Amino acid sequence: LASPDRPPDIAGPVGEISPFAIAAAFRNAGARVGGRGLSNLAIGLRAGLAALFGLAAFVWMVLRTLNWPSRLPPGITVAIAVHAEIVNRTGHVLKVIGDVDPATTAVVIIGRPRIGFDAARALLRDHGWAGPVVRCFNLASALRGLPEGLRLAAAGPGALLANDFLPSFRAQMASMYRVIFGAATARWWMTQAARPEVVVYGHNGLADTVLLDLVQQREGARTVHWMHGVSAGRIYVGVSSLCVFQCGHDARWHDEL
Repeated sequence: LASPDRPPDIAGPVGEISPFAIAAAFRNAGARVGGRGLSNLAIGLRAGLAALFGLAAFVWMVLRTLNWPSRLPPGITVAIAVHAEIVNRTGHVLKVIGDVDPATTAVVIIGRPRIGFDAARALLRDHGWAGPVVRCFNLASALRGLPEGLRLAAAGPGALLANDFLPSFRAQMASMYRVIFGAATARWWMTQAARPEVVVYGHNGLADTVLLDLVQQREGARTVHWMHGVSAGRIYVGVSSLCVFQCGHDARWHDEL
């Protein structure tokens, strides 16, 4: 976006950058753009519809995982927050999870699991884990966190427009879902009798884990984001107390960013 006579470079996943964002990028570069494409009313209605879809997705996820245990056992000093899947963002944790002391450690399943509790437990058992496994929220925390989640979701569209950015409808719906979910997980942590001193995240950076991470720090825990791959720069803004990189180059690089 160096000058008006140079078209801006815009990169991103297919379908994730809206025409609104593209027009704003050209406008900020000094190009003349005919109209915004969407009126404020249309943008507001679109955000409201995205919030409804996000809320519906959250309710469905709550109903699917109601039978998951959600109470941290007493005596737990370390929690490992990980998704119930075998992919890049969990592989580094699953490789070593069998070496962790199950008497003082619990695995907390974050995100939206695509499998049931028995399958998730079997997945962890296959990697050597025989300790407690709990979900990062329950029905009570979902209900108590809903007002805060909806408040945060309602504030989102205004912040996006103020920065000349409007994500695609799918991305906006996913954001609404994660904000509502994050408020529920934050409320869940505040109801736990056991309070681990350290929480290790195999993956972090989205609203559902960021809101949980922040309340854990506020309540006295030290949170650690164990990066699952090589850094690509500022695409991730960390909120954890500590970030552990996969290599020294990334650690030094982020100190300079």
